[in-house]
Amino acid sequence: MLINELGTIDLHHGTYSANPPYTVLEVIGTLITARLKAELGECGFDDFQETPQGFRAVRPIPGDPAS
Repeated sequence: MLINELGTIDLHHGTYSANPPYTVLEVIGTLITARLKAELGECGFDDFQETPQGFRAVRPIPGDPAS
């Protein structure tokens, strides 16, 4: 379900809809998998941390020179 919703999440909270766009995705109820890492990587997420409830994915702010 998460993979199917990534486009909608990015549309509503990404570069074209928010300033600054979201950079952290807190996922509750599932563990990180290789497929999720690959799909989230396509959206620019490159840091993944497991949490007791699921996982957190982090990406740099697009266009941020500090990234």
